[in-house]
Amino acid sequence: MSSWIRQPFYATLLLLLSILICHFFIAGQVNLTVDGAHYALYSQHLAWSYFDHPPMVGWLPALVTSWSHSDFAFRLIPMLLSFIWPLLLYKLVRILFPQTSAWLAFLAVALTQSMTLLFLLAIAYTPQVSLITFCLLTCIATWQAIQFGHQRDWWLAGIALGLAGLSDYTALCLAAAIAVFIFIQRPRCLLTAGPWLTLMVAMLFITPVIYWNWQHDWLSIRFQLQHGAGNPHWSWTIFLQSQFIQFIAYTPLLYITGYFILFRSAYWWRQPAIQFIGLIALSYLLVFLWSAGHTRVLPHWPSLGWIFTMVLLAYHIQQHWSRWHWRLLSYTIFTYAIGSIIFFISLAYYFWLPLPLLSNPIHDLYGWPIAATIAKQELSSVPHDDKLAPGLFVTNWTLASRLAWYSQLPVQIADNHSQTNQFDLWFGRPVTGAYGIVVVPAGWQVNQGETAGNFSHCQLQRQIAIQKQGKLLNQFALYYCYGFHAHS
Repeated sequence: MSSWIRQPFYATLLLLLSILICHFFIAGQVNLTVDGAHYALYSQHLAWSYFDHPPMVGWLPALVTSWSHSDFAFRLIPMLLSFIWPLLLYKLVRILFPQTSAWLAFLAVALTQSMTLLFLLAIAYTPQVSLITFCLLTCIATWQAIQFGHQRDWWLAGIALGLAGLSDYTALCLAAAIAVFIFIQRPRCLLTAGPWLTLMVAMLFITPVIYWNWQHDWLSIRFQLQHGAGNPHWSWTIFLQSQFIQFIAYTPLLYITGYFILFRSAYWWRQPAIQFIGLIALSYLLVFLWSAGHTRVLPHWPSLGWIFTMVLLAYHIQQHWSRWHWRLLSYTIFTYAIGSIIFFISLAYYFWLPLPLLSNPIHDLYGWPIAATIAKQELSSVPHDDKLAPGLFVTNWTLASRLAWYSQLPVQIADNHSQTNQFDLWFGRPVTGAYGIVVVPAGWQVNQGETAGNFSHCQLQRQIAIQKQGKLLNQFALYYCYGFHAHS
């Protein structure tokens, strides 16, 4: 057994299986996140693309949601992908550094698995999970195509890049980084059919996204451009907030040493493998560094850049393993990671932090199935108008996905928002005179004397307290509201 573990690949496999077991412990203990429920709804409304994302984030969960609506079942897809992509990373590092010990690949995988956010993505589920998987496949096929010139590798690179494009629009960053690398390292390669074949195959794969946008007046692309640019004026406040969130999400030590290594890698820039990794890492991190000054960058957006940065860090640590401070850094990172995993597992089973309800960062991961069930019961008792049936409503689009998923009913947003969202495309906007049940979770309370959303009258019907082991984790207020005012 001990000799088996001493082999880098099997040690990597054991590490990933251990993490997968940890994911299994957490997966059924908390409700879906805002995004998770949103993508679960995607899987029930299959389309060529969607308002805020390409279609892969809905297509893959459809493999599960067609036979189960449980939180655990939904998370099988991201947990499986989060087990697969580190193996692809291991493979990529091995082919990039064939003369280096295979422990370099193990170290690269171990560093990525030490990042808090990447551990949680297997539970939260975002488009980045499939993006990372297909981008790593693209890198493996592209590197082998450049090195050996086999036509099949260019084909595989095109297929993988196309699948990455179906996962997230930021696959463009990978395509740009690879194009720059080929131009710098192998310019003659651009005179062959291979790279252009990859491009054509990738374009063929993303035609569903182009077709959907053409049908919807380029709605998704316009949203992405506006969302990415945000405020036209640079804001240091927004920038520092975004960086602080990444500082915590990717763990402080890895955030600091990651940027240090990106600058330090200039010493090895002549090595093609280092240049390949560095260009991909920089293409993501620089794009989101610029964007962070204009709009709030969510921490998972630059995750692919951080994964490639960890490969550079692993290379540097291995080159300097004889120095005690790099060994100490490694042991500290892994100890922090183990402590973080234990922390999250313990919170999933029993929220022991002495925090009031609204200070609890995960309070909104509890109680939605119960609230949705009771809201359906309340809705069934609402008298029907001759012309208009009652409906379920929320006061903000971020509250709609969980209620719609767990109730399996249409949910409309009871405000006069100017920008179209996916729920408008699915369920339409409330019309003048709309009425029904408005579900208001903790943190969105309706003040006394006010009404929910744009309704003229609201009556509190029921309050729901969500408790676990005697501790209040979330609460909901259900209102019967009528007289909606829709602005023209």
